[in-house]
Amino acid sequence: MFFAKALTLFGLLAVTSIVSAITITGPSSEKYWVFGTSNQITWTYTQGDPTTVSVNIVNQSNEVLNGNFSIGEFVTIADESVTVTDVTLRPGSGYVVNFINPKNNSEIYASSAPFEVKPAGTAPYGATVYTVLSFSVSGDQTKTYTLVETVYSSASSTPALTGTGLVT
Repeated sequence: MFFAKALTLFGLLAVTSIVSAITITGPSSEKYWVFGTSNQITWTYTQGDPTTVSVNIVNQSNEVLNGNFSIGEFVTIADESVTVTDVTLRPGSGYVVNFINPKNNSEIYASSAPFEVKPAGTAPYGATVYTVLSFSVSGDQTKTYTLVETVYSSASSTPALTGTGLVT
């Protein structure tokens, strides 16, 4: 009898350790999302983890998100990332990404750290913001002001022009 209980307990612990090997690395408290833009979910896994998951987002505050928000079904774990396009989650904090068994919604394989969705226009996570202003002054009264550019760059992409204007 004792052996059977120990074996059952060992079996439950073994399943738990296999499932808990999935680690959601982003978003996180440092890796925020921006409303209205594409954002990434990233994770690590080990051999023996489930091959597919359902992905949803939750928030304890019903004022920010009322219930579960489904992002995807049967997402392939081996991909280690998925891009969520045109994020329409209300700006706020306390969001959590859950990886769930696609055949049993009550079985959560992994959860992200709580993260924030920032308002539209916020520089994407990991971006370096550069502002370039160039102008020239010639003659007695002639002043020419030229382009002002704001550029975001990150390690994974080339710099992109995000705003321009003529200053006079």
